[in-house]
Amino acid sequence: MRGTGIIDVAVSAGGRFGGPGKPAGSDVNAYSDRPFSVVLSATYYDDQRGFDDVEPAYFDDAPAHPYDAINGIDFRDYELHRKRHGYGIDLGFQPNADNSWYARYFDAGYTEKYLRPFLHFTPDGNTVLNADGSITDTLNGAGAIQKDLRDERETSRDRVGYVAPAAAVDLDAATGLLSKKEAMKAIQAAVESPRNKFLAIAVVSRVQAVNARFGYSIGDRVLATFAEHFRGNLGAHDQLFRWEGAAVIAVLEREERLEKVRMEIRRFIEVKLEKTIEVGNRTVLLPISASWSIFPVAPPMDELLKKMEAFVAAQIPRD
Repeated sequence: MRGTGIIDVAVSAGGRFGGPGKPAGSDVNAYSDRPFSVVLSATYYDDQRGFDDVEPAYFDDAPAHPYDAINGIDFRDYELHRKRHGYGIDLGFQPNADNSWYARYFDAGYTEKYLRPFLHFTPDGNTVLNADGSITDTLNGAGAIQKDLRDERETSRDRVGYVAPAAAVDLDAATGLLSKKEAMKAIQAAVESPRNKFLAIAVVSRVQAVNARFGYSIGDRVLATFAEHFRGNLGAHDQLFRWEGAAVIAVLEREERLEKVRMEIRRFIEVKLEKTIEVGNRTVLLPISASWSIFPVAPPMDELLKKMEAFVAAQIPRD
């Protein structure tokens, strides 16, 4: 609404705490070092809109009525004021790698206020054109003056709170991706699903050579860089896993046919990547590329796994 601005604010903050903390000079935290976590979030949105006008209607039957004679006038005013809010708190407790508990509370909703006064005049049609050019009429008929008012406020609010154990998942330490153990679960679920699923597999090139020359930590960084690029180009519901060695796989759900999905993956997976690393006193720029393939998911699962393993094995001489 004119003269009013939109307020749109979102804030989130959190962190881990508790425990003795990591040892001095160490980059590795045990779960017990920071077992507690808290995340706070809040959103607020405020907007107003409306109009205020007069809308006349005219006779169009001259000479029965003079030109510009009014046969109705609407005085309209409409205002809507909407406020939305949401806030929540997430408390977590992870004493070790096998157990994780969380408590969450959310409060979200909106308040909308409507104001709509309405006034309508319907003249009798006894129009008179006066000598000074003005036009007069009477308002004696039934319903000549009608008024209406809508003044209401609607509030909706949802509050949800729960405490539950979090399902533990197995992660790959080098890339932070879900592990092969989790990949097997996802593949099994994909095989059993009636939806259209695909498996995209990529084997990062020259990782063994990087490991041999610069060490496994550098090879892991190369693999993590590729995995981050891969994951950043997938859909929100796609899953990416570390398979084995230099291989990563993605479980995709697509309605399109195989060739179109292949084109989607090729668009980003064949992009030239590079990683700059510090080795001693020198800087090394490493190119990153991968061999890849894609398979439609279909039972039996054993046959699908054989195809994937054969593809991975075929890339080893090139690495």
